Amino acid sequence: MYDELYREFIKLKTTEMIEIIQDFPESMPCLTDIKFALDKTNMKDYLTFKLREMFENRLLILGNHTTLIISQYISTFRVMKLLDPSTIMLEIVSKPIKEYLRKRPDTLKRIVWLILHENDLY
Repeated sequence: MYDELYREFIKLKTTEMIEIIQDFPESMPCLTDIKFALDKTNMKDYLTFKLREMFENRLLILGNHTTLIISQYISTFRVMKLLDPSTIMLEIVSKPIKEYLRKRPDTLKRIVWLILHENDLY
């Protein structure tokens, strides 16, 4: 009965996932709703591949600072672990991020900077 409602909710929230991830942990109530809807539907693949596509098109571009990409990766890790404790979704979503960061010459330098200067990494 509510299946269609849950599907539409997932489709809507998928378009907002980058912002939801950026707002973590403040977006926790929304993530709880998303997890509930994912558990009621068979849309984990949909969310996973759409989010991966959004990262490739909006995050993994030369105009974004490496620090932003690393911070987004850390938040993505946390969010995806909440949505899917098995980490299957995380592996699929994070693969292009990891590959992209390996190619950036300043990745290691920015990781060290984040560790030394950011208090909320853990």
